[in-house]
Amino acid sequence: MTSNSSKPHDLQALDSLTGGAFTAPTSGERASRIRDWLASNPAPEQMQEVFKELSGRDKGAARLLREKLDELKRAKGQEAIAAEWAQKAEGLLGQSKLNIADALAWQRDAAKAGAPLSREPLAGLKARLAERIKGIEDLQHRAQVHREAAVLLAQRFEVLSTKGWKDAQVAEESLRTDVTHWQQQAADIVADANWTSLDAKFAPQLEASKAQLLVVSDAFHSALAQAIAAAADAAAPLPPVPVWADELRAARGEA
Repeated sequence: MTSNSSKPHDLQALDSLTGGAFTAPTSGERASRIRDWLASNPAPEQMQEVFKELSGRDKGAARLLREKLDELKRAKGQEAIAAEWAQKAEGLLGQSKLNIADALAWQRDAAKAGAPLSREPLAGLKARLAERIKGIEDLQHRAQVHREAAVLLAQRFEVLSTKGWKDAQVAEESLRTDVTHWQQQAADIVADANWTSLDAKFAPQLEASKAQLLVVSDAFHSALAQAIAAAADAAAPLPPVPVWADELRAARGEA
Protein backbone atom coordinates (compact mmCIF):
# COMPACT_ATOMS: atom_id res chain seq x y z
CA MET A 1 0.00 0.00 0.00
CA THR A 2 1.29 3.48 -0.81
CA SER A 3 0.74 6.83 0.78
CA ASN A 4 -1.62 7.71 -2.05
CA SER A 5 -4.06 4.98 -1.00
CA SER A 6 -3.79 5.65 2.73
CA LYS A 7 -5.72 8.43 4.39
CA PRO A 8 -4.11 10.76 6.96
CA HIS A 9 -4.25 9.27 10.45
CA ASP A 10 -5.89 6.11 9.14
CA LEU A 11 -4.36 3.74 11.69
CA GLN A 12 -5.31 0.60 9.83
CA ALA A 13 -3.70 1.83 6.64
CA LEU A 14 -0.61 3.03 8.49
CA ASP A 15 -0.39 -0.24 10.38
CA SER A 16 -0.50 -2.15 7.11
CA LEU A 17 2.03 0.25 5.58
CA THR A 18 4.51 -0.29 8.41
CA GLY A 19 4.14 -4.04 8.63
CA GLY A 20 2.04 -3.97 11.79
CA ALA A 21 3.97 -1.39 13.80
CA PHE A 22 0.76 0.06 15.30
CA THR A 23 -0.70 -3.26 16.38
CA ALA A 24 2.54 -4.78 17.64
CA PRO A 25 2.03 -5.83 21.28
CA THR A 26 5.27 -4.39 22.69
CA SER A 27 7.42 -1.32 22.25
CA GLY A 28 10.36 -3.50 21.21
CA GLU A 29 8.34 -5.13 18.44
CA ARG A 30 7.05 -1.76 17.24
CA ALA A 31 10.62 -0.46 17.04
CA SER A 32 11.71 -3.61 15.20
CA ARG A 33 8.94 -3.25 12.62
CA ILE A 34 9.68 0.44 12.16
CA ARG A 35 13.36 -0.43 11.53
CA ASP A 36 12.35 -3.04 8.95
CA TRP A 37 10.05 -0.55 7.28
CA LEU A 38 12.71 2.17 7.20
CA ALA A 39 15.09 -0.32 5.56
CA SER A 40 12.70 -0.38 2.59
CA ASN A 41 13.38 3.37 2.04
CA PRO A 42 9.82 4.71 2.26
CA ALA A 43 8.98 8.16 0.97
CA PRO A 44 9.65 11.05 3.39
CA GLU A 45 5.96 12.00 3.24
CA GLN A 46 5.01 8.54 4.45
CA MET A 47 7.58 8.65 7.25
CA GLN A 48 6.30 12.04 8.36
CA GLU A 49 2.71 10.76 8.46
CA VAL A 50 3.67 7.67 10.47
CA PHE A 51 5.79 9.78 12.81
CA LYS A 52 2.94 12.17 13.58
CA GLU A 53 0.62 9.30 14.49
CA LEU A 54 3.21 7.24 16.33
CA SER A 55 4.88 10.01 18.34
CA GLY A 56 1.94 10.15 20.77
CA ARG A 57 1.84 6.37 21.18
CA ASP A 58 5.46 5.18 21.36
CA LYS A 59 8.22 7.78 21.70
CA GLY A 60 10.96 5.14 21.35
CA ALA A 61 9.72 3.90 17.98
CA ALA A 62 8.90 7.46 16.92
CA ARG A 63 12.49 8.48 17.69
CA LEU A 64 13.69 6.10 14.96
CA LEU A 65 11.52 7.97 12.49
CA ARG A 66 12.66 11.38 13.75
CA GLU A 67 16.31 10.37 13.37
CA LYS A 68 15.72 9.17 9.82
CA LEU A 69 13.79 12.32 8.91
CA ASP A 70 16.55 14.48 10.39
CA GLU A 71 19.13 12.50 8.42
CA LEU A 72 17.22 13.09 5.19
CA LYS A 73 16.87 16.77 6.03
CA ARG A 74 20.61 17.07 6.61
CA ALA A 75 21.34 15.24 3.37
CA LYS A 76 19.02 17.54 1.48
CA GLY A 77 20.72 20.53 3.04
CA GLN A 78 24.13 19.15 2.09
CA GLU A 79 22.95 18.70 -1.49
CA ALA A 80 21.79 22.31 -1.61
CA ILE A 81 25.07 23.58 -0.16
CA ALA A 82 27.05 21.38 -2.56
CA ALA A 83 25.09 22.71 -5.53
CA GLU A 84 25.67 26.31 -4.43
CA TRP A 85 29.43 25.91 -4.02
CA ALA A 86 29.74 23.80 -7.16
CA GLN A 87 28.18 26.66 -9.11
CA LYS A 88 30.65 29.11 -7.57
CA ALA A 89 33.60 26.84 -8.40
CA GLU A 90 32.41 26.42 -12.00
CA GLY A 91 32.19 30.20 -12.24
CA LEU A 92 35.79 30.57 -11.09
CA LEU A 93 37.04 27.87 -13.44
CA GLY A 94 35.23 29.49 -16.32
CA GLN A 95 37.11 32.77 -15.88
CA SER A 96 39.97 33.39 -18.32
CA LYS A 97 41.63 35.46 -15.59
CA LEU A 98 41.54 33.56 -12.31
CA ASN A 99 42.52 35.38 -9.15
CA ILE A 100 44.42 32.95 -6.91
CA ALA A 101 43.07 34.67 -3.79
CA ASP A 102 39.49 34.07 -4.99
CA ALA A 103 40.21 30.38 -5.65
CA LEU A 104 41.73 29.92 -2.20
CA ALA A 105 38.83 31.82 -0.61
CA TRP A 106 36.37 29.43 -2.32
CA GLN A 107 37.81 26.43 -0.50
CA ARG A 108 38.02 28.26 2.83
CA ASP A 109 34.50 29.68 2.64
CA ALA A 110 33.00 26.42 1.35
CA ALA A 111 34.49 24.57 4.31
CA LYS A 112 33.09 27.18 6.72
CA ALA A 113 29.67 26.78 5.13
CA GLY A 114 29.79 23.05 5.75
CA ALA A 115 30.03 22.09 2.08
CA PRO A 116 30.98 18.41 1.55
CA LEU A 117 34.38 19.07 -0.07
CA SER A 118 35.42 15.42 0.21
CA ARG A 119 32.52 14.23 -1.96
CA GLU A 120 31.68 14.77 -5.60
CA PRO A 121 31.13 17.07 -7.31
CA LEU A 122 33.03 19.37 -4.94
CA ALA A 123 36.03 17.04 -4.56
CA GLY A 124 36.64 17.14 -8.31
CA LEU A 125 36.10 20.88 -8.53
CA LYS A 126 38.45 21.44 -5.60
CA ALA A 127 41.11 19.38 -7.41
CA ARG A 128 40.62 21.35 -10.63
CA LEU A 129 40.96 24.66 -8.82
CA ALA A 130 44.12 23.41 -7.09
CA GLU A 131 45.53 22.37 -10.45
CA ARG A 132 44.68 25.76 -11.94
CA ILE A 133 46.34 27.56 -9.01
CA LYS A 134 49.46 25.42 -9.42
CA GLY A 135 49.52 26.20 -13.14
CA ILE A 136 49.39 29.94 -12.46
CA GLU A 137 52.07 29.76 -9.79
CA ASP A 138 54.31 27.63 -12.01
CA LEU A 139 53.90 30.10 -14.87
CA GLN A 140 54.77 33.01 -12.57
CA HIS A 141 57.94 31.17 -11.60
CA ARG A 142 58.77 30.48 -15.26
CA ALA A 143 58.32 34.16 -16.09
CA GLN A 144 60.58 35.24 -13.24
CA VAL A 145 63.28 32.72 -14.16
CA HIS A 146 63.05 33.79 -17.80
CA ARG A 147 63.62 37.42 -16.88
CA GLU A 148 66.71 36.36 -14.94
CA ALA A 149 67.86 34.34 -17.95
CA ALA A 150 67.63 37.48 -20.10
CA VAL A 151 69.92 39.31 -17.67
CA LEU A 152 72.47 36.47 -17.73
CA LEU A 153 72.33 36.33 -21.52
CA ALA A 154 72.91 40.09 -21.76
CA GLN A 155 75.87 39.72 -19.43
CA ARG A 156 77.46 37.23 -21.84
CA PHE A 157 77.41 39.93 -24.52
CA GLU A 158 78.93 42.43 -22.10
CA VAL A 159 81.69 40.01 -21.06
CA LEU A 160 82.61 39.37 -24.69
CA SER A 161 82.92 43.11 -25.24
CA THR A 162 85.85 43.06 -22.80
CA LYS A 163 87.66 40.34 -24.77
CA GLY A 164 89.19 40.29 -28.22
CA TRP A 165 86.82 40.76 -31.13
CA LYS A 166 87.83 37.38 -32.59
CA ASP A 167 86.65 35.70 -29.39
CA ALA A 168 83.36 37.50 -29.85
CA GLN A 169 83.20 36.36 -33.46
CA VAL A 170 83.61 32.71 -32.40
CA ALA A 171 80.75 33.03 -29.90
CA GLU A 172 78.43 35.07 -32.13
CA GLU A 173 76.34 32.28 -33.67
CA SER A 174 75.89 30.54 -30.34
CA LEU A 175 74.65 33.78 -28.81
CA ARG A 176 72.36 34.45 -31.76
CA THR A 177 70.83 30.98 -31.34
CA ASP A 178 70.40 31.48 -27.59
CA VAL A 179 68.62 34.80 -28.08
CA THR A 180 66.26 33.26 -30.62
CA HIS A 181 65.58 30.41 -28.21
CA TRP A 182 64.93 32.89 -25.38
CA GLN A 183 62.41 34.75 -27.55
CA GLN A 184 60.61 31.50 -28.42
CA GLN A 185 60.38 30.55 -24.76
CA ALA A 186 59.05 34.01 -23.93
CA ALA A 187 56.40 33.59 -26.63
CA ASP A 188 55.44 30.20 -25.15
CA ILE A 189 55.03 31.76 -21.71
CA VAL A 190 52.78 34.50 -23.06
CA ALA A 191 50.75 31.95 -25.05
CA ASP A 192 50.07 29.83 -21.96
CA ALA A 193 46.37 29.71 -21.03
CA ASN A 194 47.21 30.91 -17.52
CA TRP A 195 49.09 34.02 -18.69
CA THR A 196 46.05 36.29 -18.32
CA SER A 197 45.72 35.17 -14.68
CA LEU A 198 49.18 36.42 -13.72
CA ASP A 199 49.65 39.67 -11.86
CA ALA A 200 49.57 42.64 -14.25
CA LYS A 201 53.23 43.42 -13.53
CA PHE A 202 54.53 40.30 -15.29
CA ALA A 203 53.64 41.30 -18.86
CA PRO A 204 55.51 44.67 -18.90
CA GLN A 205 58.42 43.15 -16.97
CA LEU A 206 58.89 40.34 -19.48
CA GLU A 207 58.47 42.76 -22.39
CA ALA A 208 61.08 45.09 -20.87
CA SER A 209 63.50 42.16 -20.46
CA LYS A 210 62.99 41.24 -24.11
CA ALA A 211 63.50 44.81 -25.29
CA GLN A 212 66.69 45.23 -23.23
CA LEU A 213 68.10 41.91 -24.43
CA LEU A 214 67.47 42.78 -28.07
CA VAL A 215 69.09 46.20 -27.65
CA VAL A 216 72.24 44.58 -26.23
CA SER A 217 72.17 41.81 -28.85
CA ASP A 218 71.70 44.18 -31.80
CA ALA A 219 74.44 46.49 -30.52
CA PHE A 220 76.83 43.53 -30.16
CA HIS A 221 76.20 42.17 -33.65
CA SER A 222 76.45 45.63 -35.19
CA ALA A 223 79.74 46.40 -33.40
CA LEU A 224 81.16 43.00 -34.32
CA ALA A 225 80.26 43.56 -37.96
CA GLN A 226 82.13 46.86 -37.78
CA ALA A 227 85.11 45.14 -36.18
CA ILE A 228 85.22 42.51 -38.93
CA ALA A 229 84.98 45.21 -41.60
CA ALA A 230 87.66 47.31 -39.88
CA ALA A 231 89.99 44.30 -39.72
CA ALA A 232 89.59 43.81 -43.47
CA ASP A 233 89.81 47.50 -44.40
CA ALA A 234 92.09 49.95 -42.62
CA ALA A 235 89.93 52.79 -43.88
CA ALA A 236 86.78 51.38 -42.30
CA PRO A 237 85.59 52.98 -39.06
CA LEU A 238 86.47 51.32 -35.79
CA PRO A 239 83.74 49.64 -33.71
CA PRO A 240 82.27 51.49 -30.70
CA VAL A 241 83.68 48.86 -28.32
CA PRO A 242 86.85 50.28 -26.72
CA VAL A 243 88.70 46.95 -26.33
CA TRP A 244 88.03 45.97 -29.94
CA ALA A 245 88.87 49.42 -31.23
CA ASP A 246 92.20 49.40 -29.35
CA GLU A 247 92.97 45.93 -30.67
CA LEU A 248 92.29 46.96 -34.26
CA ARG A 249 94.16 50.21 -33.83
CA ALA A 250 97.18 48.24 -32.62
CA ALA A 251 96.87 45.86 -35.56
CA ARG A 252 96.95 48.86 -37.90
CA GLY A 253 100.07 50.12 -36.20
CA GLU A 254 98.31 53.16 -34.88
CA ALA A 255 99.12 54.66 -31.50
